[in-house]
Amino acid sequence: MLFRSGNTTHGMRESPTYQSWVAMMNRCRNPNQQAHKRYGAKGISVCDEWSTFTGFHASMGDRPYGMTLDRVDGSLGYYKANCRWATRLEQANNRACVLRLTLNGETRTVKEWSAITGHGVASLQYRKRNGWTDEQTLLTRKHHSPCQSI
Repeated sequence: MLFRSGNTTHGMRESPTYQSWVAMMNRCRNPNQQAHKRYGAKGISVCDEWSTFTGFHASMGDRPYGMTLDRVDGSLGYYKANCRWATRLEQANNRACVLRLTLNGETRTVKEWSAITGHGVASLQYRKRNGWTDEQTLLTRKHHSPCQSI
């Protein structure tokens, strides 16, 4: 079933919020949509309350400028406690494939830690792939070869 902006009574058919709702519904409930194989076909569902735009809008409010609908836990469906309006960067950092490291209770992406520590992203990734702990990965200083001039 394709979700379209048919007869509406809320007057928000052209709004970014409505567009987000339609896209979500199509990803989860329309097997003819390309994204359905990564969402609905894998069990990502929309809660009953959000089956109507008015229910979705009552929970999420208007979509802020520059934001998109994001699931906090990508393995779970669309419902209020698991969704937020997020920037594209926040969404990119929320992907399951993004490597995260934790130091002193603070978890960040490798890219974020790279900016903080001065270590290159590739160096941090290499260390983790080779079995280093998060602490070793982040706190071990770069070493200089004895042949390098300082």
